[in-house]
Amino acid sequence: MPEGPSLILFREDLLRFVGQEIVTVSGSAKIDQPRLVGKKIKAIKTWGKHMLWYFDDFTIRIHFLMFGTYYINSEKDRIPRLTLECEKDYLNLYACAVKILDEDPEAS
Repeated sequence: MPEGPSLILFREDLLRFVGQEIVTVSGSAKIDQPRLVGKKIKAIKTWGKHMLWYFDDFTIRIHFLMFGTYYINSEKDRIPRLTLECEKDYLNLYACAVKILDEDPEAS
């Protein structure tokens, strides 16, 4: 199971996506995928075992469960949970939980 320290390293890998616009979205995640197209990733943070990707009007929460993995500009031989193709790079997430949050997770 990915733990806090590995998520912090993953976040460092993902910082290249901050400021990039999402061009296409695909994968098996049961979220409103078209909502992400054309949006720019504003910030990426970790919170415990969760990764939070901030956009202007919503946040994506990722939990990597027991066997979650990611590939930047690469892929596995199976359908990803979520693929984000951005202006310069693309990201594939596998075996994870993905949820769109309409409220700021830090506001409470």
